[in-house]
Amino acid sequence: MKDVSQRLFRFLASPWLTAGLLALCMVIVFLGTIEQPANGLRPVQQHYFEGWYAPWPLSARERPWGWLALPLPGGFSLGVLLLANLLCAAARYFRLSWGKAGMLLIHLGFLVLLAGGFAIAALQEEFHMEIQEGGACDYLLRSTAPGSPESPERVPLPFTLRLDKFTHEFHPGSSIPKNYASRLRILEKPAAAPVQGGAAPASPDGAAPAVAADAGRAVEIRMNAPLRHGGFSFFQSSYKHAPDGRPSTILQVVRNPGWALPYVAFYLMGAGMLLQFLTDLLRFLARRGGTGNGAAKAGLGKSPVGKASKAAAILCATALAALPASAGAEGRDGMDARLSAGISSEFGRLPVQHNGRLQPADSLARNALFLIRGRQSVAFPEAAAVMFGTRPSQWTLPTAQMERETGVRLGPAELAMLERFPVPLEKGFLTIFNGSKSLPASAWMLEVAFRPALAAHFPLFRVENAEVRDLLGQKPGAIAHYSWNEISLAWEKIQKAAAPLDEKKPRDYTAFEHGLAKLFSAVQAYSAIAGAFAPPDLPEGRLPNEEYAEWVALNRAALAARDATRASNTQRPGAPPPLLALPSPRFGQREMVLLSRFLKRYDSFEREGTVGILPPDGHGRAGAGAPEDGERWENLGGALKHRHPGEEFKVPAPLRLHGDLAAAWNAGDAGAAAKAVAALTEAFQPATTRTGPRLHAEALFNRAEPFFKTLILYGVVFALVCAAWVTRGRRLVAVAFWTALAVLLLHTAAIGARMWIQGRPPVTNLYSTAIVVSWGAVVLGLAVERLMKNGMGTAAAAVAGFASLILAHNLAMNGDTLGMMQAVLDDNFWLATHVVTITLGYSGMFAAGLFAIFWLLRRLSGRMGAREQEDPLGRVVHGMVCFALLLSFAGTMLGGLWADKSWGRFWGWDPKENGALLVVLWCVVFLHARAFRLLGDAGLMRLAVGGNIVTAASWFGTNLLSTGLHSYGFSQGGFFWLSAFWLSQLALVGLSFLPPLRKTCRGAE
Repeated sequence: MKDVSQRLFRFLASPWLTAGLLALCMVIVFLGTIEQPANGLRPVQQHYFEGWYAPWPLSARERPWGWLALPLPGGFSLGVLLLANLLCAAARYFRLSWGKAGMLLIHLGFLVLLAGGFAIAALQEEFHMEIQEGGACDYLLRSTAPGSPESPERVPLPFTLRLDKFTHEFHPGSSIPKNYASRLRILEKPAAAPVQGGAAPASPDGAAPAVAADAGRAVEIRMNAPLRHGGFSFFQSSYKHAPDGRPSTILQVVRNPGWALPYVAFYLMGAGMLLQFLTDLLRFLARRGGTGNGAAKAGLGKSPVGKASKAAAILCATALAALPASAGAEGRDGMDARLSAGISSEFGRLPVQHNGRLQPADSLARNALFLIRGRQSVAFPEAAAVMFGTRPSQWTLPTAQMERETGVRLGPAELAMLERFPVPLEKGFLTIFNGSKSLPASAWMLEVAFRPALAAHFPLFRVENAEVRDLLGQKPGAIAHYSWNEISLAWEKIQKAAAPLDEKKPRDYTAFEHGLAKLFSAVQAYSAIAGAFAPPDLPEGRLPNEEYAEWVALNRAALAARDATRASNTQRPGAPPPLLALPSPRFGQREMVLLSRFLKRYDSFEREGTVGILPPDGHGRAGAGAPEDGERWENLGGALKHRHPGEEFKVPAPLRLHGDLAAAWNAGDAGAAAKAVAALTEAFQPATTRTGPRLHAEALFNRAEPFFKTLILYGVVFALVCAAWVTRGRRLVAVAFWTALAVLLLHTAAIGARMWIQGRPPVTNLYSTAIVVSWGAVVLGLAVERLMKNGMGTAAAAVAGFASLILAHNLAMNGDTLGMMQAVLDDNFWLATHVVTITLGYSGMFAAGLFAIFWLLRRLSGRMGAREQEDPLGRVVHGMVCFALLLSFAGTMLGGLWADKSWGRFWGWDPKENGALLVVLWCVVFLHARAFRLLGDAGLMRLAVGGNIVTAASWFGTNLLSTGLHSYGFSQGGFFWLSAFWLSQLALVGLSFLPPLRKTCRGAE
């Protein structure tokens, strides 16, 4: 019996059991995540995470023959086994010492976390409450199981909540929620009064109780600011409107006696991880100092870095960073150069309001171009560059032949426009070495707004899907670019093909439907620009100010006729005053029809316009102050109908100046165009007193394109490292390092500028995670290079920076990367703690995986060397995993604290939360496998490479499920590229099983 108990004890204390249980936890979390879109969160949570037995799949419909399932333990079973394993392993292996204080705190915190998990699952209760504005409620509703026909159970409260006011705000000019807030009063019930469990509101219609208006304690519940009272926590969850239009607030309510246990666990484990990480780091540095620089022996050796190396590197990076985004417009007659280099860029600095925020017009144009063609400029092939960039009288080919070469047929009006003023094309940064030219974003915006008939011929819309190209008309090549005219001709067929999209979710789209959806987004972006600054449907040859003059004349005549009619009615007592002008000699039936048509058009412009171009009423006028943040600017339609009280009807100054610019742009009059832009800048000065510096900085940031240049520079750094390895040039390794450091400084400055422009921490959306992940990986790579001095850290930094910024570039195509925050995310403290911390944890994971790939490739090449030569790189991977675990765990727990503050539960098994947990579990498996020597060096490196797969799944894969509270969206075609990345990592792991290409090693040589 004693032998049996000893064997059982050794089994329960086995590190193999630890690794197996952690692996099973990962399996359960993964399966419970991918099942959520089909089965819902709550059933999955009860089956996989809060059950003792969890056969997979959950639904019997998905099982072979309806009964065959993979038997798996549930979350409770795994929790009990992990608890037993931890206690037995501690009794068998752990010996108390100061050097292991960190490990003690980590495992003690894990015990508290397990206890908290069981306590929350057993004791936490969740309810909801609905209160109509002006009404009150003294009970909670306990939700029943999904699909249950039973009514929710009513739970009485010892107090009453009365809703005085519900506020639901959007960011101006957008549908992005800015704030949900409920102003309530807490009405305590008398102690002697019995609590009526099923009591309805005080009156049948939900009116407030018969108490004084100022009775009770006033409180406010809003996003990230809950109310905690009477043992309950109330969170702003949702809202709805009654048929009479009165709003009702919906509050999520939680009672959780064990709420403090996750906090205690977080502090214990976080302190333990930090202490253990610092202990291991100091031990590594001491060992490195005592044994000499083995890393230098393993690589190219330590090279002296002289002043010449540093100067050459920094000069190289600075010169490349200073390259302009474009080579400038060609000054054929001086006019084009001035327009492209000066007027269009000045116009791009003007403020507009779009998607809820003030931004320079240049940002509006660039974001639209990203959606339309994936670049921030319009590229023209060589023949099209000649057609649009030169006057027809200067063409070397006949007009008919030019049209055949380009596939574009211009009418007499377009040819006349080009003769007066050709399109100001430039030699772009990417088109210096070929015959093509490009049109910068701001200049393109001017063409679309003020010469729409000509801009409609530009090769613009990028279409990749072959089926979509069939609808538009096939063009040669895998990627084709279509003009607005070509899109318009096929629009009816496109709309018919896209009709089923309204009935499907984006995750269910086919490749063809994804292509259609992308085309629709591009058309909307183009339409927003086309109708932003001038009426988009003007007849050929008609300028905006000509229409405005007619519109003003009609309104003044109508107002005069109305006033005359009112004056005559004063002589007839009892006659109602006219609401509209009646026909009169000066305002007849024809004028009424014209005015009605104008009103209908401008109502449509106001309803459909998404770009605000006129500051709020009274602002932008002499003596007026700057508008308050969050005030809505009027779009073109609203601006045309704008009339300040007490003033004669007239078109606002910005619109008249836009009309002056349109006339000058069409005529090619540089002086008049510059004068109009200068007047526009002056007109908007009062409205941008506070925001002006940020707007100007954003326009400069756009023109500098720092992340694009940083991407190219990281490629240059990698080329320098490769050259150093090929030539065995030690000084070239140093040049590469200092170049990478200079590029990192540019990268850091760009992130800092972006933060200042947005007024937010560095991570606010999926795009910003990519630029911060790349920054963190570069920092880690260069830190390793300072220790190893063999080029490997610099190479890892360059590869990570280049790859992540390529990803960021593609994510930017989804729209404005500086967009406004959703209400629940609008909290700078949590953005700066949880989001940034977990993003840097991703950096650590990818850095560990990248160094592990280098280790495996060196081993495969047969250049690994003896054991002591392998250790430095292996220790680097170990250190990176420790760093990643520290930040990933801290970020995950901080996210739990945010969730507890935002919607009342520390953990909810949401896909994004599960992805973060998978990263933490993967790190823990790696560290246990290394500590107990469950795997050899090669096995550990393969495990680290697998961490890239897990991290990518957490970072992007969970977004593909399109479910949960953290579904932040993903670019179309994301699953393909994510799968390609996973396969590449699996292929590298598979290659590592091949025998080395050479039998000898450098150590033997």
